Amino acid sequence: MEQYSKKLGSIEKALATLLSFQGEKQNWGVRELSTHTGLNPATVCRILKILENYEFIEQNAQNKKYHLGNSIHRFTNPLQNAGLIADAARPYMKRLLFQTQETVHLNVIEKMSRVCVEKFESTQKLKVSIAIGDRFPLHIDATSRCLLAFSSSDFIEDYLNYIKQTPFIKTAASNIPKLRIELKTIKTQGYASSLCEHTPGFGVISAPMINHKGTVVAAMSLAVPEIRFSNNDHLSHCKQKLIEAASSVR
Repeated sequence: MEQYSKKLGSIEKALATLLSFQGEKQNWGVRELSTHTGLNPATVCRILKILENYEFIEQNAQNKKYHLGNSIHRFTNPLQNAGLIADAARPYMKRLLFQTQETVHLNVIEKMSRVCVEKFESTQKLKVSIAIGDRFPLHIDATSRCLLAFSSSDFIEDYLNYIKQTPFIKTAASNIPKLRIELKTIKTQGYASSLCEHTPGFGVISAPMINHKGTVVAAMSLAVPEIRFSNNDHLSHCKQKLIEAASSVR
């Protein structure tokens, strides 16, 4: 077992104790942790109580052993979410590709941008190519505005303030009243669309993926060449299947 020096400061001792829960052994008693870390039982007990107060760990009422609590997920979830969301969405994206024959892509919010985390490209000769890792501001095109429209009101205000203060996109600040109206429309109708906005020759339809808490976690989108985007029957079909797919992901 790994032993930690007794000369460690209080923060290092607390971290050493918390890190003990990351391995195969998920449940620890006070004396077990004392032996494992090399810290005296009184110190371990004091650290555990502090970690418990902040919900980093919890104690089992039956066996009195400790295990990780809910607070730890506040740190792990942001790191894992994009991958987990993509995993959950892939079967629906593949089916949507089959149903529409158009390029499907999945985007999430990262700081003040949206980034593509998964894609399935159309097999048609005339298609739109999307690169995983593509990043755009949250007010440009349907995918971005779909994510923004279904975000919290606080985040929307933070983003609008960011637009005003960021030199390379500050020209968008004059269109904020128009953007507010469009965001409300998108949220009311349940999807967003745009044509030839940042790239000539194709349009985008985007629908939100909402989790059980009512929070938007991603936007599923179809990138459609302009000639097919202008076909109302095809566009209506794509829109219907996209909304069905995005709302089905759990």
